[in-house]
Amino acid sequence: MIDFKHVTKTYKNGTKALNDVSLHIDKGEFVFILGASGAGKSTFLKTLMREELPTSGSVKVNGIDLISIKPRKIPYFRRTLGIVFQDFRLIPTMTVYDNVAFAMYCTGARAKEISRRVAYALSLVGLSQKARNYPNELSGGEQQRVALARALVNKAEIIIADEPTGNIDPEMSREIVDLLNHLNKNNGTTIVMVTHEHELIKQYNKRVITIKDGCVVSDTAHPEIAAGMQNNGEVNVASSAGFYHPPVEKVEIENFLQSYGSADDQFADISDGAELAGSNGADLRSSGVSDASASNKKVSD
Repeated sequence: MIDFKHVTKTYKNGTKALNDVSLHIDKGEFVFILGASGAGKSTFLKTLMREELPTSGSVKVNGIDLISIKPRKIPYFRRTLGIVFQDFRLIPTMTVYDNVAFAMYCTGARAKEISRRVAYALSLVGLSQKARNYPNELSGGEQQRVALARALVNKAEIIIADEPTGNIDPEMSREIVDLLNHLNKNNGTTIVMVTHEHELIKQYNKRVITIKDGCVVSDTAHPEIAAGMQNNGEVNVASSAGFYHPPVEKVEIENFLQSYGSADDQFADISDGAELAGSNGADLRSSGVSDASASNKKVSD
């Protein structure tokens, strides 16, 4: 599903962010990408999302060659990805429902389909009762769950979580990783989670790829490398996690829609060409949230 072969990325200032990186991630895998700040994790993600082109090497995702892909097809490729950012990137003037729905609205989905998918995504992350709330009314962990629902709503085949636990406390961090684990095990979603938190990944028996100075220095998918990694005391992935129960709700979709209201008028106040409040448009476009422009006007319930 994800295939990097001899990928090197050298920036104009001479910095070699990736150095001959080769790795393969199968469909349905859950993989931690571990590394300190400056190790090359961000460049790896940008290459995976086709925000950066490598200096040399090849990158394929779901059979799509990201080196030769035509620019007009890049937004369609990105819709197959769900991106969860460290800083949530929610639209502050939109409700939880509208933040999640906006990703589908931008792709031209029908109102009825939007309603059903948003209801389902919110139920997966346990936030159906918060549909009318605004981001500033939620805890950090709840905001991250909204971001996860937004990544899920377009039926993303791959969830890329970029330091998703960086702005929340340890208990909420475990909850977010457990939700990702639940989606991986029950939906077959491929999960790629970038982190620098050694202590967190010790609690989960998952594949760990470690990047240092732009190189893949260890990969626990290979037993001999994993053994050497543990002997060096870098990370211990031997024990299974005592998982939390994810806050997944059993929601009757029709009842949810009746209580929230019809989606037909959800986006009546969104005007083309307006700027997105409190968010970076380019970042949201790359996450599948926006293939069109959004408004900073309040969306009416």
